[in-house]
Amino acid sequence: MRGILQQLRSGPLIDSLIAVLLAAAVLSIVVALIGHNPITVLSLFICGGLGDLESVYGTLMSSMPLIFSGLSLALAFRAGLFNIGGEGQLFVGGFAAALAGHYLNPGPMTAVLMMVVAAAAGYAWAMVPIAIRLYRGAHEVIGCIMMNYIAINLCMWLVRGPFRAEASTEKTPPIQPGGWWPTLDTVGATDFNAAFFISLIVAALLYWLLFRLPFGFELRAAGANQGAAAAAGINVRGTLILTFGLSGALAGLGGAAEVSGVFGSFYSQFSPGYGFDGITVALLGRNHPAGVVAAALLFGLMRNASKLLQFEAEISSDIIFLFQGIVIFALLAARPIRRTIAARMSRRA
Repeated sequence: MRGILQQLRSGPLIDSLIAVLLAAAVLSIVVALIGHNPITVLSLFICGGLGDLESVYGTLMSSMPLIFSGLSLALAFRAGLFNIGGEGQLFVGGFAAALAGHYLNPGPMTAVLMMVVAAAAGYAWAMVPIAIRLYRGAHEVIGCIMMNYIAINLCMWLVRGPFRAEASTEKTPPIQPGGWWPTLDTVGATDFNAAFFISLIVAALLYWLLFRLPFGFELRAAGANQGAAAAAGINVRGTLILTFGLSGALAGLGGAAEVSGVFGSFYSQFSPGYGFDGITVALLGRNHPAGVVAAALLFGLMRNASKLLQFEAEISSDIIFLFQGIVIFALLAARPIRRTIAARMSRRA
């Protein structure tokens, strides 16, 4: 009982669980109001996301770009920054990776080269909004929104013009065979690619950076209180620049993973908003790498299962985005609910 009370008093994991349950309850009400059985819808989600090996593979691959975008946002949030430019950074990273994978061919190292190029592109793209904030005083959100529009439209023009593949108006030429991460298994129409494990490795490395290296302490200190961090001798400006750049690099890696693990090229419908979905993933994961992976798997499951939901129950896949929006509001209510429950349990104990 004492351990449960301690978690209720200070456990961010409990906040996330409460938010998911609240969002699920609200979504059940919405489903019931439109004439569907919430239990049936829940069973379709489970079957569509975990019902068989093909569904499991689809869930894992659907969660992969969300892991990268969630890690990108989580890193920025830890430093007190809001990198809403993940979508643009993902686009330029994916496009740069596609070009590197087609025009450069160092054999089996092509996939690694693509990841390096994509990370560098995402890092460079993130430098503009953080420079605008630190040297001109404008909030990074303004610069990120601007750079998102530029990145998306620039990539669209390039993929439909100078770098258009033959017999196509929507994608770049295919990457070289060495640019693909190995396919570990194929079930039905679903390939399970080793790129998924790259996302887990990156999450582990981010945990090591945040909680085991001095730089991780410095960026968390800067995020908590810049004045105190500066008084302690931390180079706050340099820390923020490097952190924001690494955040952009993580988003760029997500673009490369999609190119080298899923599509084999960059095309116009490259991202359905993964960079923006990373906001919800990071918030639900409490800006912790392990929490981000768990949240991304949840949303990956829902994305993958939405196809079965649409086919069997004729419910639009947009219900996933409704759930994500409700989760954000539910997170605001989760902490007061947790504290109320903890207070009542304390009185009874």
